[in-house]
Amino acid sequence: MRRGFETITIPHGENAGRTGWRRTADPTDEYRVNHQHHPAELYRLAQQHHRERQQQFADAWRAQDLRAQHEEFVGSIRDDIAAILDGPHGPPILENLLAEDDAANHRHEAPPWPMDSYAAA
Repeated sequence: MRRGFETITIPHGENAGRTGWRRTADPTDEYRVNHQHHPAELYRLAQQHHRERQQQFADAWRAQDLRAQHEEFVGSIRDDIAAILDGPHGPPILENLLAEDDAANHRHEAPPWPMDSYAAA
């Protein structure tokens, strides 16, 4: 077994005509291409990576901004609801209606029918 690297000119594929290298002890037996001699390709890949990363930051910024707007909006709604529902059982209007209903219906005092007839049965 030879030690070191082996280089060839790649005959076909996306890297056709470029120099490929591999370690002679590499079990995958695949040739790799050194991209340092093609700065335009490196620059294009760097730009693509930069655009993707910039888009990720922009999306995160947008989501954070929307979250802040939502909290600002919902916070004011919660304050408004808390101001309306200031009584222990709900809004004062509801408390008044419940008090009127309790006064009109005597369901809490005594049943409308005699209980003796049910106890005898």
